[in-house]
Amino acid sequence: MATSPPETNSTDHPPKRRWAHGGLAWIVAYVWLVSLGTGAVTDGIFFLTESAYGYGRGLNLLLGVLSHAAYVPGALLVGPLIRRLARRTGITPRTVLTVLTASLGGVCVAPAIVAATTAEPGPPPAWTIWLVAMIYAPLTGALWPLAESYVSGGRSGPRLTKAVGAFNLSWASAMIAAAWLMAPLVEDRPIDVLTLLGVVHLATAGLLTRFARAPGSHETGHKHIDPIARRELPVFRVLLPASYIVMSTLTPVLSVSLAGLGVPRTWRPPLAGVWLITRVIAFVVLHRWHGWYGSRLLAPLSLAALLAAFAGALLGPQLGPGPAALTVVVGSLAVLGVAQAAIYKASLTYVMAGSDSDVDAGGTHEALIGLGYTAGPLAGAGAAWAAGGSGLAADAAVVLAVSGLMIGVGAWALVRRAAPRDHQI
Repeated sequence: MATSPPETNSTDHPPKRRWAHGGLAWIVAYVWLVSLGTGAVTDGIFFLTESAYGYGRGLNLLLGVLSHAAYVPGALLVGPLIRRLARRTGITPRTVLTVLTASLGGVCVAPAIVAATTAEPGPPPAWTIWLVAMIYAPLTGALWPLAESYVSGGRSGPRLTKAVGAFNLSWASAMIAAAWLMAPLVEDRPIDVLTLLGVVHLATAGLLTRFARAPGSHETGHKHIDPIARRELPVFRVLLPASYIVMSTLTPVLSVSLAGLGVPRTWRPPLAGVWLITRVIAFVVLHRWHGWYGSRLLAPLSLAALLAAFAGALLGPQLGPGPAALTVVVGSLAVLGVAQAAIYKASLTYVMAGSDSDVDAGGTHEALIGLGYTAGPLAGAGAAWAAGGSGLAADAAVVLAVSGLMIGVGAWALVRRAAPRDHQI
């Protein structure tokens, strides 16, 4: 039977003023600003490469595989690295986060600097964009577990639930803003998107002066470990990368697919971002309504919705230019946003309620996202290549390959939950 997230205990830290030094409001503001980069680079760079260099599905999928693969080690290594640096140098997590944020800004402005030093007209050399993607990914892989530790540190019960909800709404709404803000520049000034983002990142680094030197700690009191969260966490730790397999398979090809439907280039990011809007709406609903918590139906229903949405979004363009195909694609993306929100919300809530909320827990969470980000374009590129590279046969092969992979891991996760044994978190 569904229930609500665990309540706080008597050892929970007292609430602080919203804009107090190190308070949640500063953290949420920081998360929103940094998440513009997730929308413009992690998911949006494929629109920029299609516009500036004419990249098709093949090159965009390859770019997705290589850049997302670099995300995983960044997420896994940040916890041990911070502890080692603290022991040897006394450096604080806040300083590490500041360096990471400023580095993101420097990477984003690099293509503009290279272009300014060359006499050739047009966009900077294509290798500079690959450089951005390959460096940006591991930096964000290291940044997000640390940022999440500031969200969860020192909080439990309702305060943790509120913090996680604010965190989700912050980064998810920022990705919508990124899609709309980059749209006017995609046609004629695609690389300027990266330059402007770099300036935002550099300015955002200064916001970290309002952070505490280190995230709050649970060492002062016992952190309640919810048994329902322990039961569901292994399932959603598998479904989380599965959901990102779908997203990372779709995002590199959406620009090309929408072009085939006759959508103007300036409208492609907003239309492709429909799922971002429905994801935010779903986050709001799931944050207010706790009936999903502990429900055994959430996992299979979310997986089924993901599969249906993926097939519709990828195969819809095969109907040809016109309102029918566009309706199928946009409707499928809307369903995708709801399903992805349910999986992400449950996964992050369960990991924070069912285990110690620290940098390592966040690192595992982000590494699983990176695994899904990598497996998606890899499976998509392999299936498309085996089926001839383009056309209905290739798209059908991608749907079958990715869906088969997701059904397999989803079934394994559900069987694992049903097994009468304790799961290790």
